[in-house]
Amino acid sequence: MFVSLLPVVFAFLVAPAALHVTLFVLARRPVRLVLTRLGKYQLGLAVVMAAPVLSGWAPDLTPEVSRAVQISLIACVTTGMLLQTFRGACLLRINRSDYLDLLASGCKRLLLSFELKEGETQVVLFGKGRTETVPIRQLSRRVVWTRFPARTPHDKIMLLGQYLEKSFPGPLPRFRMVLKQR
Repeated sequence: MFVSLLPVVFAFLVAPAALHVTLFVLARRPVRLVLTRLGKYQLGLAVVMAAPVLSGWAPDLTPEVSRAVQISLIACVTTGMLLQTFRGACLLRINRSDYLDLLASGCKRLLLSFELKEGETQVVLFGKGRTETVPIRQLSRRVVWTRFPARTPHDKIMLLGQYLEKSFPGPLPRFRMVLKQR
């Protein structure tokens, strides 16, 4: 019985992540794929799946379908909660040297000092009362894994993290409306 439910559970687990990753891979501009956002999508999917069942809108379900819904809910909530633990971790669709140039430009604008460590796989940022280490791993020619600095204290390192986040939008397409100027 459980083996017949695996395709349903697998489809609900993979659908949001597959869409997001596909858009990330197909993007031509520099974008970021945030792991915590994928976790939020999984938790949102669990809420959407649970709402009709808990409110009574769903018709009487057979025990097999009911079991599939329960397993899908548990799987979505579990993966969503696991992905929430990766705070600040993301994949960037940019060349590693271009990312280091962007990081150096942001540090220069904010008057922060930084230093490359361990064969240029870590960047150490030196703020007024805080030192932050940012790991950088090149996964392919145009994909970099990194972790943005924490945003809890209000200092220049937090401003650098906000600058980097705004420099890399998500992979979902954005529509812009341009009004004609007179």
